[in-house]
Amino acid sequence: MSLVRQVFGKPWIWAFLATLATFVVTILFTGGASTVGLAQAALTFGAFSVIVGLGQMFVVTLGGIFIVSILVGLITNGIQGRIESLRKGRSLVCEDDHTAIIGWSPQVFSIIEELVIANESRPGAAIAILAD
Repeated sequence: MSLVRQVFGKPWIWAFLATLATFVVTILFTGGASTVGLAQAALTFGAFSVIVGLGQMFVVTLGGIFIVSILVGLITNGIQGRIESLRKGRSLVCEDDHTAIIGWSPQVFSIIEELVIANESRPGAAIAILAD
């Protein structure tokens, strides 16, 4: 009983049974005339349909992979370009009345400490560091 359930649980079995039923009904209506020709035509059409269906699935799958890979490439290039421009320091500073420190050295930390103390009376004071 479990073998019957397992076989009838396959989705392809229903298409096979429908094809077989159509073939039997056609033979009954035609009286068995040209049964061999009908079987050959049905098998040829079935094989052709399978080949065409597999080809379409292959083309659609490759097209989907191609489109997704293009999107991933565009997104990756965009993110890399943005990160590179941020690393080079070519981003817009959206601050008014800020203090700019040009260059980098180990003394920058002491300069920043002094600027913080000097700017305690100014709310929202900003410091921009421009360095290589």
